Amino acid sequence: MSLTFRPCEYDDYPAIARIVARIDDERPNADQLREYAKPREGKVDWQASALLDGELVGFGRCQRRETFPAGKSHMTVVVDEHVEGRGIGRALADLMYDRCRDFGATYVTTAVREDLDRSRLFAEQQGFVETQRLYGSSLEVPTEPIALTAVDRVRIASWAELGDTPESRRELYETGHDAESVSVDADEWGRLSYAEFEIEVFGPTHRPDALFVAIEDGRFVGFHYLSVNDQGTVIVGFTCVRPAVANRGIATALKLVGVCWAQGEGLQTMRTHNDTRNAPMIAINRKLGFVDEPGWIYVRKELV
Repeated sequence: MSLTFRPCEYDDYPAIARIVARIDDERPNADQLREYAKPREGKVDWQASALLDGELVGFGRCQRRETFPAGKSHMTVVVDEHVEGRGIGRALADLMYDRCRDFGATYVTTAVREDLDRSRLFAEQQGFVETQRLYGSSLEVPTEPIALTAVDRVRIASWAELGDTPESRRELYETGHDAESVSVDADEWGRLSYAEFEIEVFGPTHRPDALFVAIEDGRFVGFHYLSVNDQGTVIVGFTCVRPAVANRGIATALKLVGVCWAQGEGLQTMRTHNDTRNAPMIAINRKLGFVDEPGWIYVRKELV
């Protein structure tokens, strides 16, 4: 057995996307993964391919953002199912730890799926401990007409209606930044930079008709955006509302517009994840009919 590692190359990403799809229900495609890998101001990111006898069988990524808490790096390690148990994940993890140290990290975080026992056991054996959990849920899109809700003085418009301008993108970012100020996981992740936000919201899967903005008195006060993976599943991205207008039903109204959009597109399933401490958003999802699914466990390991 000849196991080698190299920095990811352009042509590696279709195979990497296939391997990542095994654990990530968002199922990022090769173009998305290439976009995420590009260097950006305020972020260091290193990615490696694992090759067994010349075949790409694993993928590792470690990153450090300037918005992360001091000393933190985040990493991903995934190997093809048919080579599990052969030490490839351990070797790839060791490589990621070394690179995280090069970034100046004193600890590293990663995420494991709740329903993948082998992944959870691997993290425990590597010395990771749980710090955060994301609750997973999904909705079978109803076929009957959906009753939208109105919020006094608030209108909801799609990005396609509003038009894409640099000024509007910046206002959307500020809306999300404002909402993140009360986020339950801000301490673990910090806030997205504008460059990262643009990739997250306006990246390869962006659909102007699936980004919905709540507007009051000409000002953005919330937004909700959706994407569709290669299996036709709607992935719910950010749903956020400025703290000053919270508890007025804006988040529910935004989500209902999203469900209506999915219905109009003939899509059948929506999927989302929320921090288990975000009780208000989980309550909204359950009210709309979302049901429990496996989530994600975020874990931390001290680097010595």
